[in-house]
Amino acid sequence: MIGVSLTKSIHAGDLDLTLGGVVIRDGWISPTDFSNSNWLNQSPLQLTYARLLDDVSRLDENAIDDANKLAEKVSEQSAAGQFAASLQTFTGLIDLIDKSSGGVNIFNFLFNTSGVDLRVLAAEDKQKEVRGSPLMRFVGQDLSGSSGPNTIEGIMNGVIKEKLKIIPNNLVWQLATVAVFNALENEFMKPAINEVDELLSLGVNVTVYNGQVSTT
Repeated sequence: MIGVSLTKSIHAGDLDLTLGGVVIRDGWISPTDFSNSNWLNQSPLQLTYARLLDDVSRLDENAIDDANKLAEKVSEQSAAGQFAASLQTFTGLIDLIDKSSGGVNIFNFLFNTSGVDLRVLAAEDKQKEVRGSPLMRFVGQDLSGSSGPNTIEGIMNGVIKEKLKIIPNNLVWQLATVAVFNALENEFMKPAINEVDELLSLGVNVTVYNGQVSTT
């Protein structure tokens, strides 16, 4: 986690900075806990996403058992350190929910994912299947319409690039790309609880927030 490295460098005197705090939005701090809830009450594994979507009538009972089996497999693979395999199983989990719910929007279960603009994830033809997968929609859902001057993408490629004066003109900042996603396949399912605890122990203010209609 970059926050830990930054804080250690500041404490070591390598960086003359003041870190006011770290904000984590929809943090993927413990992926296994997002997949199931046995950490809460030691009951049979229940898929967090599936249970919530069932409660709001976006997913039927027929999909719950299948989702629970995949959730258990995610937990087993993660516990064994098989993080790339765990990510693939989690992809199947998202795919099952996508197909069983009519394409529910992971970031807002009141809507569906139809019409999502994935142009920012454009890649070679051989990557079309990856780019259009439910997991890529999960990762890049809020990229839709993110190219305006007042968006994070517009700011990073506009005023920030001009201010820093070190970023090549042909280098475009993006929220997510297929190439980066593939390169991080062994990282997505790794828990970051220890890193957050370390930030707190180093005196860093950590703020975590999630959306009210988001399944994350």
